[in-house]
This record gives sequence, structure tokens and C-alpha cells, in this order.
Amino acid sequence: MKKILTLLLAVGLTLSCSDDDDNSADALNGTWNMITFAQYSSVPPPQLTEGDVTWTISGGTLTVVNNVEEEYPQIWPPSGQYAVQVNNNDITIDGEEFDDFYRHSFVNDVLILNQGEEGLQDGNVIQFTEADVP
Repeated sequence: MKKILTLLLAVGLTLSCSDDDDNSADALNGTWNMITFAQYSSVPPPQLTEGDVTWTISGGTLTVVNNVEEEYPQIWPPSGQYAVQVNNNDITIDGEEFDDFYRHSFVNDVLILNQGEEGLQDGNVIQFTEADVP
């Protein structure tokens, strides 16, 4: 009887485990329209419309297209391509002159990025909706 219970427990634990890294990374792959960029400063938040700033995540690469860089220089990172690593809910963006760390979540199909380590109160908060790509 102990062997059967041990076997059932082992099978149950094995089946309940999943590779969160792959699932999380897959959920982020695609093109995202930035809808809000909030930062803790006296600078007014940017008024963004669809297509102003897009992030495309694919195969470990983040491509940022920022069509409002001159108007809103506080939006980070600037246009370009960056290496991106996803580990569970953590995202690290590797730039030549910077590394940026975010925690991500989804609420009602909105991707939310909170900059910095968990519990950090003064990082940027960025929200995206998935772009309709033909």
C-alpha cells in the first residue's frame, strides 16, 4: 500500500510541475502596443495612441519602435534591438549601456511591467495591449 501511495504521489507531483519559463516566454512573444508609461516624477505622463511605441518580443530579442522619442524622451528604452531574457515573471533587457529588470503580469489581457525588484516603489510601470498584426 505504501508503494502505491508513493507511486501516486510521485506521478501527481511530476504531472503538476510545468516549465513556467517556457510558458511565460511564449505568452510574451509577439508585438505589444504601449498604452501607458507611468513614472514617479514630476514629468506629466505621455499621451500615447496605438502604434506610438511598440515592443516586439521574439526569440530572445526585443525590438522597440518609439515614434514619439523626441516628444517623450522619458520612455525607456529607446528605439532599437535588445537581448531579452524571461525567467518566470522576471524580464531582463540587456542593452549595451544598461540592464533593465521588470516583473510582468497580465490583467484582463493587458501586459503590465513593473520596473525593478519586487517591492520597489519608484520604478516605472508600463502597460501594453497585444497588437493586431495582419
